[in-house]
Amino acid sequence: RIWLDTAPALAMERGIRRDITEYKLDPNRVHTAWKEWSAWEEQSLARDDRRARADIIWQGGGDKAS
Repeated sequence: RIWLDTAPALAMERGIRRDITEYKLDPNRVHTAWKEWSAWEEQSLARDDRRARADIIWQGGGDKAS
């Protein structure tokens, strides 16, 4: 298992940008969906530390090119 460790805000920004530009989804709906998903994900990670089960942990970069 591989865990990509990236700041949550950066991951959200990238996901939103991808969903809007590549999948041509409605920006308002994308933002709402990502906010709802991130709240669920935060609760899920608090219950189950999936990062601890990873075989490899990769530190995601903070720059736009990563």
